[in-house]
Formats: sequence, structure tokens, C-alpha cells
Amino acid sequence: MQSGNAVEALFNPRSMAVVGASSNPAKWGHIIPSNILRDGYRGRLYLVNPRGGRIHGLPVHRSLSEIGEPVDLAMVTIPAEGVREVLGDCAAAGVKAVIVISGGFSESSPEGRRMEKEMVEAAHALGIRIVGPNTMGIYSAPWSLTALMPPVRPRPGHIAFAAQSGNLGTQMLGWGSYRGIGFSRFVCVGNECDLDFADYLEYFSKD
Repeated sequence: MQSGNAVEALFNPRSMAVVGASSNPAKWGHIIPSNILRDGYRGRLYLVNPRGGRIHGLPVHRSLSEIGEPVDLAMVTIPAEGVREVLGDCAAAGVKAVIVISGGFSESSPEGRRMEKEMVEAAHALGIRIVGPNTMGIYSAPWSLTALMPPVRPRPGHIAFAAQSGNLGTQMLGWGSYRGIGFSRFVCVGNECDLDFADYLEYFSKD
């Protein structure tokens, strides 16, 4: 599958959904939307959880289909076992790229490797590309998008980079902010089950 449209949607999403949004301040489904809102994401942010309600002052949609508008990018924070099931909803909503924050895939066990393989096969059949899994997220300065797990606040600039280690990558973002060094894009590649360093570097070379 071609990666261009997916990577474009990843770094320039006019709209994105966090699937697995949570009212629990200790969960990534709460922390990541908080970071996104804090830094003033320029697109439309949707939160998705079957329980509904409100989180961070935003309405929570019970499913992606309930949003009723196209979604460019989805970030999934639910347990690994449920990720494959939401891909169909993602495709129906027009999602081109899915960031899988969840761990428990090939990095953890043979069963995790099987789930990861099946997830990628399902995604490709639906025309979706996967970031991760087991990733800390992305940063895109032009969209003021800090979709990251740690509370780091990157300084906007002209350096783009990708890292396998989310811990190292986000520490670099924090160090850069402290030292006055800015970044344009960042991605934690995670397990690279689908999109990989080559895809991101190709995009960076043309950005």
C-alpha cells in the first residue's frame, strides 16, 4: 500500500478522534486529549467512548459513526484485544491513519505477534495504515498538535525526527524546548508493524 496519503493525514489532520477517551486522569485516554487541548490543536478533536458523557468539556461520542463527519486520523488507546474491532468504524469514518498507543502486541508475546499481524491485514484490507503499535504518539507544529503521552511541550521549529524509543524521543523534545531548539514533526514509530522509518523519512524529505 502507498503510504503518502496516510502520512499526510497523520501530520496534517483536519480532524482526529481519540478512541478510548477516559474520565480517569491516570489513563492515556484522558492524558493525551488533555495534551492536545492544552497546546491548541487547530483541527477538530472528537472523543469516543461507548459510555458517552463529557470529558475535558467535550462531548464524548459513543462510536466513530456517531460523529457524523469525516475523520482524518484516529488515535486508539483501548486494550490490544479490541483494536482490530474498531478498524471497520475507522474506515467508515474516512480515517486514513490510525495511531495505536496500546501495547501488548509483538513486543510482548507470540499471541501479541498474532494479533499485530491480523490487525495490519485488517487495516490494509480497509485502506488504513497503522502507526505503532506501542507508540507514545506524534507531534506536528503546523497544526499545534501534541498528541503525546508525556506532558512535554515541544517548541515549534524546523527539525523533524522519528524515534523508536518514545522515552528518548520525548526527552529530546523536552531538551530542545529547554535549549531553544524547535521541531516541526515528531513520531514515535513503536513496533513499526506497518508504517516505518522509511515512510516517515520520505515524508520529512518533502515537507
